[in-house]
Amino acid sequence: MASPPPDNAAQTPSSAVRTPVAGLRERVVRFPARREEVKRLQTLEQYAKFTADFRDQVVRVRAQAMHLRYVFAECDTSESERTQQNIRSRAEALEQVMAGGPAAWDSDGRRPLQELRRAVDAATAAVQREWKREVDDVIAKYERLGQALLRAGMADGAAINEALGRVRRLSEPPLMESEARRAAESVASVRAAVARLGASGLVEEFLVAALDGRASAQDLRQAGVVRFLDENQLWDLLRVSIR
Repeated sequence: MASPPPDNAAQTPSSAVRTPVAGLRERVVRFPARREEVKRLQTLEQYAKFTADFRDQVVRVRAQAMHLRYVFAECDTSESERTQQNIRSRAEALEQVMAGGPAAWDSDGRRPLQELRRAVDAATAAVQREWKREVDDVIAKYERLGQALLRAGMADGAAINEALGRVRRLSEPPLMESEARRAAESVASVRAAVARLGASGLVEEFLVAALDGRASAQDLRQAGVVRFLDENQLWDLLRVSIR
């Protein structure tokens, strides 16, 4: 014979009986909190992705700035240095917001994140401008000389123009050390080609001295020098000063 139910079984209140509906109700009640938690996690993941992308870009910019100074030792890098300092300031501002916890992420995090993005973009553009300026300066300094030598039938003109062609292909600041070495060799090859002019004659010696800023006004008494400057319209490249 089966045992009778315990005396308190009939007294069990219906509210204590856990039904599937009651469990569903509890889960639904927790939905808003879970949605907020998911939202915070998504926000944090988004910030993590952005900052990782920024970090990679900053590493790239720093490498390019370092190689810019390697290739062009005397270049002015003040602009890129200022922009890199601004990156550090913007990163510190974002770090302070993130340290404030989830409550600060949505309300205070968007602006410093945008400012950091603008700072990174500005630094990238600055090092690009500095690189282009240096490359353009090399080309501007020697291009007309190379063309003039070619028109005069001097073989050294071909060497200068060939070297300038390599410099023209330096469209981006080097990212890798090996690229920086090749870029430095290309720039040096222009100067080396110009330096060889000194062994070719009076006109070439004058041109090399003039490019170095050590030509003498007495050189302009030489008929060959004057004729070369006239025929190639190079007088405007000269600057007169008193020491």
